[in-house]
Amino acid sequence: MSDQHPAFKTVYDMEEGVADIERYGDLLMDLGTGDHDLTRGGVYVIGKQLKILGQAVDTKWRLVFDQLKVPL
Repeated sequence: MSDQHPAFKTVYDMEEGVADIERYGDLLMDLGTGDHDLTRGGVYVIGKQLKILGQAVDTKWRLVFDQLKVPL
């Protein structure tokens, strides 16, 4: 992989974050379809983690375009 463009590694590094976003979606759908008592604090902490994860994926996404020298 040493002869590949550095953008490939950045994209590969995004894999876990993208999978986590899907897992959070599954969690929210499970919570929304069951008899769960949701607290404001519980919803907040999920939202906070989704925001942090989204910012991390966005940072890597922008890095890929920077590495490819492609304007967004």
